[in-house]
Amino acid sequence: MMADAQELLTREEQAWDRMWAAVERVPAADRTKEGVVGDWSVQDLVWHCARWADFCGEHLEIMHGGGWSDPFAVESDEYWDRMNQDIADASKAMAWDDVATGAIAGREHARAALAALGDVDDVAETWFADETFMHYDEHEEHIAAFADGLSA
Repeated sequence: MMADAQELLTREEQAWDRMWAAVERVPAADRTKEGVVGDWSVQDLVWHCARWADFCGEHLEIMHGGGWSDPFAVESDEYWDRMNQDIADASKAMAWDDVATGAIAGREHARAALAALGDVDDVAETWFADETFMHYDEHEEHIAAFADGLSA
């Protein structure tokens, strides 16, 4: 079954807008404050989503070219946990403007790669959904709860 690329892109945009609205509720000075998820800050979560969207774009490009294999089937959970922590560690040394610019670039990479596929099969649909809009929604909830706690 083929998915409608435009519907997926719309869902991604809506989820991004929700997440970004939650980010904007957090004062700039508090975006590096740890504790949103574990020791991760809002900035760490935005960079985390950016890097996973970019990773999604890379893999959609491979799918488009053929020969794609699922990297999650090859690497252990520990590998992905370490990768996530490396992403968060990198964001801690970054300026907010660089994180925000990188987030836009990461999501645009995923969006362009999806659009380039033409026909979006179930694998590409799941990959795109998991690494973009479902991921944004997950962390939007965390960021919104953090913002609520700041204003309480």
